[in-house]
Amino acid sequence: MDFAQGLQFGSAWLVNVAFAGLLGVLSARYWLRDADVGAADASWASCATARARLDACWRPLALLCFAGQFAALWSAAATMAGLPPFDAFPALWMMLTATAFGKAGLFGLFCSAALALAGPLLLRGRSVRATQSAVVLPFESRRAANGGPLADGQLPTSAHSRADAAAANFAGDATPTVRGAPRAVVSGQTSSHSATTGHGAACAGVSGEATGDGARSPAVAARWQAAAVGLLAAFAAARVANSHAAENGLMTASMLIEWTHLVLVCLWLGAVTVAAWIVMPRPASGSAKPDAQAKASAQEQALKQAQRQAQGQAHAAAETQARAQAKEQSSAQAREQSSALAPVAYMRRLSGAATVAIVGILATGIYNAWHGLGVPANALGNPYGSALMVKVALVMLAAAMGGYNKLAAFPRAEAGDETALARARLVLQIESIVLAAAMLAAAVLVAQQPPAMA
Repeated sequence: MDFAQGLQFGSAWLVNVAFAGLLGVLSARYWLRDADVGAADASWASCATARARLDACWRPLALLCFAGQFAALWSAAATMAGLPPFDAFPALWMMLTATAFGKAGLFGLFCSAALALAGPLLLRGRSVRATQSAVVLPFESRRAANGGPLADGQLPTSAHSRADAAAANFAGDATPTVRGAPRAVVSGQTSSHSATTGHGAACAGVSGEATGDGARSPAVAARWQAAAVGLLAAFAAARVANSHAAENGLMTASMLIEWTHLVLVCLWLGAVTVAAWIVMPRPASGSAKPDAQAKASAQEQALKQAQRQAQGQAHAAAETQARAQAKEQSSAQAREQSSALAPVAYMRRLSGAATVAIVGILATGIYNAWHGLGVPANALGNPYGSALMVKVALVMLAAAMGGYNKLAAFPRAEAGDETALARARLVLQIESIVLAAAMLAAAVLVAQQPPAMA
């Protein structure tokens, strides 16, 4: 394989994997939407961290998408002109400006550039600058109304209105940063005394119209996210317009089926990859966390110990203080345990979306195989058929892994089995690697002439 072929295969794989990553980020961010996640996920301490990681991945993936698209067009121009890649830049410019193939590719470049430049707006409905202008509440510098020091993590009465405003600015996408204390999670629907702190930032839903600097309403955010979906759909159409499916014209059933196949495959790969490497909680280091029964027993023992300490003390304040200490210790253990909880609603949404994607991939894949092979005998003895068989085998292996997670690992993880949660994450990681290999087989496949079209 020479440099031109390597550039052709590598660029096709890179652009498809990066596109899959963008679909995975956008879908995961939607599945982690805070107000609708449910009671099981509302206490999941890693939610805000996962959303921040997803946002950080968007622009690099969009830039990789742009680079892969440019490299794919470059290799196509070199192949059409019969020139070495480094001598094909004049042919590339001619192809981009004078052919339908090139104009479709140029449109794909525009879509990927727009996805990279408008990333924060597309994901959150506002710019990074507006997000960073939220209210900062210095806990340690505030005093209570009577002049006494504040308890750890307590909001002064005068700061509650500012905290509510900060929560409205963030509108559930992040939590306000505070100096000298953990982040506060503030809900715009609760009273001023509902502000809480913990060892992780949980997801807090905010309803109504957001106000203040960097504000936006949920409707505005939804419109920007719909724009992101539109750009991704347009980019997929540009990719399909540069494939064998466009040989009979752009407005054909083959184009629509190939577009659906590409979107579903990339959605599956992206959703699994993002879940495995970004969203799903990592196994706890050191000794295993106690299960729910052991945690309840530890809390009961702490309370009994507090009662024993309070006995024999004449002053009622001593007993109250001991009970408060036991309660704080129990709350700290609960917060630590919550960081390892499975994101139940997210896993259900991931599993359901993957199931729908696999069914659609099977249906569209059968049509594409029939359209490309013509007769079953063409599945063997040619590069196109060999690449197709490898791709099918890898997809079936990945589907089997997804079935195991859906039927066995996910239900046990939802029931609180941390071993099953760790196993589900490992299976997702292996599944993502297998699907990436299937995407490489697909890149080789599209570079070959289908036997039915020879």
